[in-house]
Amino acid sequence: MMKKRTIRLISFIIVVSLLAMLLPSCSNKEKVYKIGIAKFEAHDAIDRSTEGFRESVISGLGGIDYVEFIEYNIGRDSNYCDKIIKKFIDKDVDLIMANGTGALQSAAKATDSIPILGTSITDFETALDFKGVKGALGKNITGTSDIAPLDEMAKVITDTVPDAKMVGILYCSSESNSDYQVKRMTNILRGNGLSVTQYPFENDKDLSAIAKTAADLSDVIYIPADNATSNLAKEIDSIIRPTGTPVIATGEDNCKAFGVATLAIDYKELGKKTGEMAVDILLGEKNVQDIEIAYLPGPTKKFNVERGNELGIQIPIGYEAF
Repeated sequence: MMKKRTIRLISFIIVVSLLAMLLPSCSNKEKVYKIGIAKFEAHDAIDRSTEGFRESVISGLGGIDYVEFIEYNIGRDSNYCDKIIKKFIDKDVDLIMANGTGALQSAAKATDSIPILGTSITDFETALDFKGVKGALGKNITGTSDIAPLDEMAKVITDTVPDAKMVGILYCSSESNSDYQVKRMTNILRGNGLSVTQYPFENDKDLSAIAKTAADLSDVIYIPADNATSNLAKEIDSIIRPTGTPVIATGEDNCKAFGVATLAIDYKELGKKTGEMAVDILLGEKNVQDIEIAYLPGPTKKFNVERGNELGIQIPIGYEAF
């Protein structure tokens, strides 16, 4: 009898010990992470990158039961964005995903402790007015950039319109993303022997006259990626298309709307990459200040066949038709 009791006691101790070992992992597994998502714009690229982010986070954390997304569309309203970021902070979110430059700027201004991941950002240094960035930012911010290599984009211009001498750059002057791209592209094109004229517009009120002048005085127009031009895509197309001036647009969506050729990145994959960063941070596998800004490699050269046919431009070798 004594022997049986001893065996039972030993078995009980073993079971209790095993349960004690399992409880911490169960506790960690059952944590529900709160993530605030601020989408500064409401267009396809922003939506796709958000979708990719959500999918990657859900998969990485083990399922939808372990994450709560608090998501807002900002509508390009910086004051509203500031209020939304404050809501995230008040709700004690574990991480903020800022989709678009305006959202990133609001989040960076509001907190230096909650991890912030930016995505669909052209240049973090420009967006944050933070000079000397090399790789990781060394603060509570990291993320993914959607910029395609500008020297390759310049090659798209000469591939598509090889006889061009005068390049007009049409862009929104209030967008910090545009400033960065315009300065870089101007230097690259002039270095390639092309004449470059910049045509900045402030908003939809002065767009028509400036875009028409750019089309009339240019052999080809380059339009960098920014949220303003994405929102005004239909207006840009209605102004420039009747003039017959070809447009090289940054981004596949803009190229479909008003361009003939572009370098395209997959925004859903960009969002997935951002989601992978979020999982690493939330699970404590990496520190946000040590994670380098990420870029998608190998953008795809794409050609708008319908627009090319209108303009009498043949698809260059090595370009994918759409």
